[in-house]
Amino acid sequence: MKYDVNTRKALHLIEPWVLYGPPSKALILDLIQRRGHAKIDGQKIPLTDNTVIEKSLGQEGDILCVQDLVEELHTVGKNIHIVLRFLWPFQLEPLRTKYQRDKLNLKEGSEYGDRGELIDEIVRGIL
Repeated sequence: MKYDVNTRKALHLIEPWVLYGPPSKALILDLIQRRGHAKIDGQKIPLTDNTVIEKSLGQEGDILCVQDLVEELHTVGKNIHIVLRFLWPFQLEPLRTKYQRDKLNLKEGSEYGDRGELIDEIVRGIL
């Protein structure tokens, strides 16, 4: 979602419970390549190649490959609603051990909210 005045106000309300920040293109690409699935006719289909994307989004949103998906997500382009309907939500792993929580500084009582550019490190830690 775009980070504007309204979004900032909404995120401020839930800040004590969530981490957020602007992901880089590299992180978005990594997420899609590792954990990306499409929602086609209510089924979860892995994004193993570009033919799945081209068949589903080629005519509707002129999106033909993973790079087009990444660009649309990163820039919050005009076809973002089509991409969000197409993608299955990412399944991330929780930080299980005390070492993992301490390493990423995400233990109880730690600082949540806008982590800025550090969000890439945090998300990579739970991939």
